[in-house]
Amino acid sequence: MTLNKWFRLLSCLVMLASALPAAARQLDYSAQKIGAMQQLSYRYQGYDGQPQAVTFMVNGRALQEGAAQFQPFDRDALQNYTVEYLQHYAGQMRGVQVSVDRMGDTVGFNAIGSSDEQVQSAIEIMKKRSEEAEDNFLYPRYLVKDTTGKYIMPDHIRVASDYVRLMRPIARALLNQAPDKSPRGAVNAVLNFVQSIPYDTLQNRSTSNGSGFATPYGMIQMNKGDCDTKSVAVLSMLRALYPNMPVAMIYTSEHAFVGIDVPAASGDRILTIERKVYVLAEPAGPGLLPLGNVSNRSSEDLDRGYFSYVVMP
Repeated sequence: MTLNKWFRLLSCLVMLASALPAAARQLDYSAQKIGAMQQLSYRYQGYDGQPQAVTFMVNGRALQEGAAQFQPFDRDALQNYTVEYLQHYAGQMRGVQVSVDRMGDTVGFNAIGSSDEQVQSAIEIMKKRSEEAEDNFLYPRYLVKDTTGKYIMPDHIRVASDYVRLMRPIARALLNQAPDKSPRGAVNAVLNFVQSIPYDTLQNRSTSNGSGFATPYGMIQMNKGDCDTKSVAVLSMLRALYPNMPVAMIYTSEHAFVGIDVPAASGDRILTIERKVYVLAEPAGPGLLPLGNVSNRSSEDLDRGYFSYVVMP
């Protein structure tokens, strides 16, 4: 039997400008340390074409720790951990000899016993132990298997949940400067801000940690993010403002965006999930896309049924 789980991070598609409205623009950005706090100030283009401005304070130490929280996935470390984990349990088998070996990109195990029943039982136990080893390794690193079980990806929903409290000051600052204080107005204020943050795949180690994902504080600290990074930040801020608001991560081919349970307006792109109607939104940009609008590529994937989702508890 073999264990061969491949790591995949979303490689978000940057849509052609011709397929989108005006590009989101960050007009100015500054960071200033004030005691233990970090003051961050932004100016960016609003949906109405007018400049928007927001300033907020975050704890400097928490910002640095949050930015360093998510690290690149180490497949070798997972395989080494799995081998040690399986060898420990292999040594406890009675009546069956179980061997565990690492072979290239796989971890394999074989059982030899006096009966087929004993061998099959040992193999089933080792399969379960393999799954345990993966889960034990992934959880503290904020990684999770995708819905197919074939890939490993950031645990977006868990990260979003953990950052609700930390993103609350930012979400409140955005709501305070929004002309429309309704839930829809708040969503657009958060979206507009996040879309204006420069887009980056976060895979270049010279400009990020190379993991392809950053926590919401990582996005704030680097002032850049990709589709799943920006989507997680949006979910965190919306839950900070509305703790009971149903929200979801939507995944299409090499892309991620969000669904939000607010009353739909005429022309909104919506998706029904578990009997709830979610209005869709594109946190990544790079266009100024208010709530209810998605890119042409996202819309095509949705029409073809090429999507999956995870609802935030």
